Amino acid sequence: MSKYFNKITIGFKALLFIAITYFTLFNHLDRQVIRHWDESRIAINSYEMNKTGYSIVTTFNYEPDMWNVKPPLVVWMQTTFMKVLGTTELAVRLPAAIGAFLTCCLLLFLGIKYFQSYWFGLLSVIVLVSSRGFVEIHAARSGEFDGMLTFFTTFYTLCFFLYLELKDDQKKRRFLNLTFVGLTLAVLTKGVAGLLLTPGILLYMVIRKQLIPTLKLKQSYINLAVFFGIIASYYLLREQYNPGYLATVWEEEWAGRYNKVDTNTDVFWYYKRFLSINFVNWYPLLVIGAVVGLFWKKDLLRNLVSYCLIVSCLFLIIISNAGTKLYWYDMPMYPLLSIVAAVALYWLLDALRKSELRFAVFTQKILPYALVLAICVSPYRQILNEVCYLPDVNDDPKYHLTYYLRDIFNGKREVDNHIYLSEHYFAFEQFYLRKLIDEKKAPISVKNFRNLAVNDKVITDEENIKTYISTHYETDTLEMDQTIMVYKIKSIKENMN
Repeated sequence: MSKYFNKITIGFKALLFIAITYFTLFNHLDRQVIRHWDESRIAINSYEMNKTGYSIVTTFNYEPDMWNVKPPLVVWMQTTFMKVLGTTELAVRLPAAIGAFLTCCLLLFLGIKYFQSYWFGLLSVIVLVSSRGFVEIHAARSGEFDGMLTFFTTFYTLCFFLYLELKDDQKKRRFLNLTFVGLTLAVLTKGVAGLLLTPGILLYMVIRKQLIPTLKLKQSYINLAVFFGIIASYYLLREQYNPGYLATVWEEEWAGRYNKVDTNTDVFWYYKRFLSINFVNWYPLLVIGAVVGLFWKKDLLRNLVSYCLIVSCLFLIIISNAGTKLYWYDMPMYPLLSIVAAVALYWLLDALRKSELRFAVFTQKILPYALVLAICVSPYRQILNEVCYLPDVNDDPKYHLTYYLRDIFNGKREVDNHIYLSEHYFAFEQFYLRKLIDEKKAPISVKNFRNLAVNDKVITDEENIKTYISTHYETDTLEMDQTIMVYKIKSIKENMN
């Protein structure tokens, strides 16, 4: 009977974890159209690789892409999903969502395996998936690099912590090896961004007087040699097939990118937004967790809290000092902050379970879990409403035509040899346009709006093109939909001949 009950308990805990992560990370993942800038650019990289075959050189318009110069690991993943699922939004976003889910698995595994507490692990996960900075656009639910990057950075950060803290030599060697595996994959995911947590790790090593002992290990140098060998091989091989790549990487990722001030830059304190937006529901518990954790009686938990705080703080200083700042660049620190915030909840849970109040069955078996989970309900529900259950139609005018093109692809709208008109860089529209043309889902083509002919049926949402058409052509308006206009060219105005 006891074994049967244990199996039910394990099943319930597994289902609870899956439900909590599914609804924030995967539910309605493909509802929104492909987004502007990074997501659409990477989606086209993957779309083209799906057409031409796997390569270490990513392309845009079937030429080497020198704007997005990140390594192709995520593009390979998206390409693989496109081969299985088709060229869909889901295929584009699954790598990031899977990376986020695996990050949650790491936190749960850490709680169960090394702190003998499923609830400590689960509370860390709840905090993480109800943090806007983790599930926001450009993060876990977006077809970009940061979801998978955060998994690999969390992986190598926690592996190195276990290397430092565990006493068993065999386990220490294993976790040191795994640290470099994670570090290598992090760099192959997003280049130099994969290294940004390592200064905090080095500082913690110095504080714990573990730097010299680690440097004395032959295994450390073997791992470093393998790491640099793999990374150098990729970059040199890419340069061979894509001349000029290394110079562009230096400018866009290393010195140039870090020091360059662009339109997305704010003051040094730009990332304080994690207190007001990205981690707003949890920063009070972060403070409590830091205080409680640093005075915890058990060394492993106390050391974990100090490690997470040191690594996160130095990471935050590094990205705050950069010339280029974007609000999703702080995503890798949220798993570590979630662990610290969860310590406060775990401390409350533990205190209630050990209380000697009356009605022990209620106060020790039911009340602690009910109270702690009640604290988590509001942030979790808020993140569902704000991020995961967005309406299908976006209010942003720049996406009106994107939804229109997707509706054509899905058979919800009909076109008859219509022509798409644009003169701007809109990769998110190009993604759907290419699908329509390449997969022959609808008779649609592209043309220069200055060279239209009589009887052309044209679609546009750009005001300058609308003005040009009204000035140079006699038209019939076939359709008006939000900012979208569909015209039929009747004639060219005589004074324009």
